[in-house]
Amino acid sequence: MKRTLKFFFLIGLSLLLSGNVTAQKKSKKKKQKTTKASAGLTERDGMNLMYNFYNAQNEKQKNNIEDAIKLFLQCLKIDPENDASMYELALIYTDLKDINNALNYSKGAYELDKKNKWYASLLAELYQRTNNTGKAVDIYKNLIEIYPNEPENYLALATAYTYLGKYNEAIDSYNKVENMYGISPELSEEKKRLYLKLDNVDAAANEIEKLIEQFPNEYSFYSSLIELYQVNNQPEKALGVIKRLENENANSYE
Repeated sequence: MKRTLKFFFLIGLSLLLSGNVTAQKKSKKKKQKTTKASAGLTERDGMNLMYNFYNAQNEKQKNNIEDAIKLFLQCLKIDPENDASMYELALIYTDLKDINNALNYSKGAYELDKKNKWYASLLAELYQRTNNTGKAVDIYKNLIEIYPNEPENYLALATAYTYLGKYNEAIDSYNKVENMYGISPELSEEKKRLYLKLDNVDAAANEIEKLIEQFPNEYSFYSSLIELYQVNNQPEKALGVIKRLENENANSYE
């Protein structure tokens, strides 16, 4: 049950990834609270960097955005390769809808630490918002290589593939999540929708059949299958499902 509930959460996350950068961004702010000085800095510069970064975070929390930007920029003046400051600036500029600056700083942070999932996710989202979904796909693939057991990356990849019209690839990503968490109505519905875009009615129907097998007492899945066959001019198959449903109802009263 816990795995199922977690999966439902991840499906919601996938929807956010498809178009709501701001909502994701709030969770990332909680993850990135500290910075560290580059190895080449003097002790004094390292202390100044930490001081400015801490003050920048405080100004940001107080919504003094201009002051926060100045302080993060001061951090980069001290340490031009301070990825944490770049990431924070990218978040701020995303909030301000200044996508060019957001992209520039997000790219900088990601190039310095490609294993950081927060840097990667933000850059991928910005790429999607600027119609560079192919680049987002590359980032999600890299995340999957690094974190193969985190299903949210497969969901994000599936969303990106769907946007590109690569429906078979999207289905493959959803299948990998299904292998992790089992069959779920939300995931099967997405796969059914993609199969229909591919004009593969049989595969779409099979997704509903799997739900019927998994949840035999949920009669809405029978209705969904009947409707699928009717809409796609397969009345005999629709009638067959109706008879199955009648038999199920009859057996339930025995």
